[in-house]
Amino acid sequence: MDHAEKLLAVIWEESGDLRDHLDDDQYRSLLALARHLVDVADDPAVALRAVHDIRHLLRALPGGHPVWPALNALLVPSSQAPGGPVPATSALLTRPSACAGARAVERGGEGEGPVKPTSIPEPEPGTDAIVAEVQRRLLTAPSLSAHEARHRCAGGPPPELIRLDDPLRGERYPAFQFAIGSGGPPIPVVRRVNRLLMAHVDPWGAADWWLSGNTWLGGPPVSFLGMLPDEALTGVARALVEGD
Repeated sequence: MDHAEKLLAVIWEESGDLRDHLDDDQYRSLLALARHLVDVADDPAVALRAVHDIRHLLRALPGGHPVWPALNALLVPSSQAPGGPVPATSALLTRPSACAGARAVERGGEGEGPVKPTSIPEPEPGTDAIVAEVQRRLLTAPSLSAHEARHRCAGGPPPELIRLDDPLRGERYPAFQFAIGSGGPPIPVVRRVNRLLMAHVDPWGAADWWLSGNTWLGGPPVSFLGMLPDEALTGVARALVEGD
């Protein structure tokens, strides 16, 4: 049984307790995301989006709940996994498997019960290496220097702007946070969402939310700037953070 299947099995086993912490819509969303995760477990990039959304959906769950170890096993080696939620900057350990087709048969189509076990060897890279790789990816996005960001912010960059520390270039501010054009100021909806994501505490996690795929939106949230109403984009972030 791979990590995604184990997570779904734990969710079924703990369904009664989970319903005490989640309303009906949240519980249905959890089941849908967990099933989606099993189906896409052979694609780590897509599966990580689902894990990220599940993590935020369960944000209010007690740190000692049995679901957390099952979810953490997707993010860090089991020998290093803590009992409560792990940082959002972790990356998925699930890797492509030759058993994908067999899993669909074993699940018996669209049945509601836990999936059957399979034997899938999975590598366990060190947590530090995983986080470093995610940070390198985020640093490839277009960004502004500290000097350029100060030029665009009267009184200096506000604390809610995402500021990433690049070992080679120093402080970098992801460019999507600013209006297009020379001297464009910070975008108000980005500032609001960043405050919800507590970017001043976890800038890497906030940057990952903006720049990685989002299961609910169907793409990276940054791609919806100017396309969705500001209230809709803020609502998605609030629902993930607060579990509404």
